[in-house]
Amino acid sequence: MAPARSKKVVDEDIQLSQVSNEDDDAASGTLIKLLQKYKDDQARSRKKKEVEFLRKSKLTFENTVTEHARGIADSMNEIQDLYCKFQEERAATNDRIRNAWELVERIAQFDRAAGEEADERMEKQLSALKQCIIEERHCIDMLHATRIPT
Repeated sequence: MAPARSKKVVDEDIQLSQVSNEDDDAASGTLIKLLQKYKDDQARSRKKKEVEFLRKSKLTFENTVTEHARGIADSMNEIQDLYCKFQEERAATNDRIRNAWELVERIAQFDRAAGEEADERMEKQLSALKQCIIEERHCIDMLHATRIPT
């Protein structure tokens, strides 16, 4: 068995325990205050980090949107330029095609006119040839008729 303690020692333990409890309460209060301050500091720090993250994210987002909007605008301008060039080339091509058809029509008219002239000349020549043949027959017939019988 444990030796019996004296009443004086027990009273001192109780007093020390109470002092210790008071010190513990004060230390606990201080510790709680420190923990609360640490928690508040952490919350403030986290809030600052979140605000900074959101600020940087917004800036990055705005820069990205601006960059892509600029790229889209540049592409649209390029497309517009290409379309204008296409329209100019198309108009020039249509002009060349129209000029070619006009040339074909003039050539066809010339050929028709030349053909008609050639036809008229040929008809005159055929008519003259026919007249020559008729006159030749007439001459041959006259020669046969005037021939002295032998």
